[in-house]
Amino acid sequence: MMGCYFMNVIRGLLGIIFLFLIAFLFSNNKKRIRYQTVILGFLLQFLFCLFSLEMAGET
Repeated sequence: MMGCYFMNVIRGLLGIIFLFLIAFLFSNNKKRIRYQTVILGFLLQFLFCLFSLEMAGET
């Protein structure tokens, strides 16, 4: 059961990385990308995910 959960997490992370890569490749001005903002947004999304999964586990 834990192996299946781990593979789902890996698949999700690979999907997010793939989306970031596509956005980077199609960007017209790669020098103006604010990586701090991108990383902060990713971390906020990750924390929201953890919080929502924690709340779903309490019901």
